Amino acid sequence: MPFSVEVNEKSGRGMTYTLAIVDEGLLDLTRFKTPDPWNYFYAREALGVRTWDLYDQVIGAFGQQIQRVLALGGSDDAGKGDAARANRFKPVVRFVGPFKLERGKKAKHDFTIGNYVGSVRVMVVATDGEKAYGHTEKAVPVRKPLMVLATLPRVLAPGETADLPVTVFAMDAKVKEVVVKIEPNEFLIPEGPSQKTIRFTAMGDQVVNFRVKVKEAIGVAKMKVTVSGAGESASEKIELQVRQPNLPATEVTEALLDANKDWSATPTPLGVQGTNAAYGSEHHSSGGHGGAACNTCSTIRTDVWSRPRARPSRSSSSRR
Repeated sequence: MPFSVEVNEKSGRGMTYTLAIVDEGLLDLTRFKTPDPWNYFYAREALGVRTWDLYDQVIGAFGQQIQRVLALGGSDDAGKGDAARANRFKPVVRFVGPFKLERGKKAKHDFTIGNYVGSVRVMVVATDGEKAYGHTEKAVPVRKPLMVLATLPRVLAPGETADLPVTVFAMDAKVKEVVVKIEPNEFLIPEGPSQKTIRFTAMGDQVVNFRVKVKEAIGVAKMKVTVSGAGESASEKIELQVRQPNLPATEVTEALLDANKDWSATPTPLGVQGTNAAYGSEHHSSGGHGGAACNTCSTIRTDVWSRPRARPSRSSSSRR
């Protein structure tokens, strides 16, 4: 969705400024206010203020000395590695600048955002480079003649079935007939039609329901929802994690081999596709007759041990 922002100084003076466009919902989480550089640079300074850090005297003050050795934290590197993760939330955040605006001029900035339903705050922070500072903000609702909002669960498990409600917004009277289409990736299988048609008699919104089933595999499921009608179109992409909620299971196959013998087996993969891993192990004996080795396929773990030959006992003689 393309849009533009025009910036000018109220009195026609030159200035240097930065421009930020952020989703209002994000800003409301922390009650974020547009930065005011004038209040910051001309704020009163507190005189005679002294501070102390009493953290270690309050937290654990009644503990033993060894308690302070075992500090909290340090587990950042104990994760599961760089596994593929779904990006569920793509916020609207744009920050550009600084730009220099000449005296009596206007500046225009062009942007493009994806499918978005809501309101954004446009914030400008400026200075003339000497003593003057200023800021301004404006809340702008984002809307177009045809919009779509799809909803899926946060996570799914292999084999589950989920409903996919799609809300279609017709914000223009010219929108009468709308085609709704879903396009999942290999992790989701539609149950029923993947395309439906709805009709509007007036501006408003309607909900179209689809149903999908999760494939017996784990990974990142992706869904693209597209609506079109009256020469307008909109789309939304959703990502969600397909994970296995059960505890890991392990199967071990063991075999005892005689000397100079071979052993083979046809293993059956265990678990859901994408969760199973297998490896082979090889053990050598340290006895006098050499060692025993195993050659295994990549889908089975085999432990093969060879017992070393017993060493003969030494004879001893005594002198009289």
